[in-house]
Amino acid sequence: MNILDENILDSQRLLLRSWRVPVRQIGYELGRKGLADENILSLLLTLRRPTLFTRDLGFYVPASCHARYSLVCLAVGQLEVAHFIRRFLRHPHFATQAQRLGHAVHVMDTGLAVWRLHADHELLFLGCKLDPVWSSASTPKAQRSTRENYHPSRKRAQGTQGGILTSQNRKQNAGVSRQPRPGIVFSAP
Repeated sequence: MNILDENILDSQRLLLRSWRVPVRQIGYELGRKGLADENILSLLLTLRRPTLFTRDLGFYVPASCHARYSLVCLAVGQLEVAHFIRRFLRHPHFATQAQRLGHAVHVMDTGLAVWRLHADHELLFLGCKLDPVWSSASTPKAQRSTRENYHPSRKRAQGTQGGILTSQNRKQNAGVSRQPRPGIVFSAP
């Protein structure tokens, strides 16, 4: 179940529904308007496998991870929320409810940062494309080979595995550029 916090615009909720993404919003279908953060977490525990999408970055802390829900904090513009939610739901590491449970995810236009339940470090998915679905028939050959080189499951830099840079090996990779690669952009279409 995908839950939208009340800080997400109504237009973005309607856009997600037009794309047939099942969502319920706090203050409309769930709970009441002005629900405190602690009460939102209690509400999530009463629901079946919820994923909360919010623009409140206060939820992105390791202590907020729980095995029965997932939290996705969106650090994007108000009018880009629906696009990034849809892209996040298509990400190969978070495509199913089971893959999302127990995670607190920070979605940015430059990548993802993830805290897992009982983890002692944060995982970073930097420079990877949030929308992994590319049709080889509709993509020109030059772009296809470039995009295949940046797939998150491939080794990109020394000290990283599968494009995942952990906070433990950040110091080892101080010289490795962590800026998004040219042609890989997270902005909404």
